[in-house]
Amino acid sequence: MHLVVTHLMLTLYAKATTLMPSEKVPPCELPLWCVMPNPRDVEKVLEIVRHVPGSNVPSKRMRLGRRAWALLGRRLHEAQAAEARRAGVPEPDIGLACPLSSKAHAIVLQNWMGKIFLKDLGSAHGTFLSGVRLNPHEPFEWQAGTKALFADASTEFFELRAA
Repeated sequence: MHLVVTHLMLTLYAKATTLMPSEKVPPCELPLWCVMPNPRDVEKVLEIVRHVPGSNVPSKRMRLGRRAWALLGRRLHEAQAAEARRAGVPEPDIGLACPLSSKAHAIVLQNWMGKIFLKDLGSAHGTFLSGVRLNPHEPFEWQAGTKALFADASTEFFELRAA
């Protein structure tokens, strides 16, 4: 019981990481509405929470902040990352632990009001919102309280929450 309460407290009080603005080139064409939001226009601050089933590790919380987009892709070891950079493969902003995920799996998009959208980049094993597989290359609104998975739910899943 004490371990569960401690885990819950760490999850609730762990500081969210805000992704810093980037000069990276997006891995796909962005919709016109995908922009850095002005904090005065944001209706609700949202954060992406990574959960690892069966783990004692606290959930990681991330915010896009003033980023218009962030790339999700398979985590690479240092040698793999160096090889990918040489080949021109974009490095993910949010690394996915699932070995079935693609190097450039999906992209998180943000509009001027801070609403979050998810777009699968044609991954082999899919991107899922609330258990429904997304059509590749189409942005779908990711609403607070909704879970997203990338290729396999047993490794990790992500939830969008109000901050």
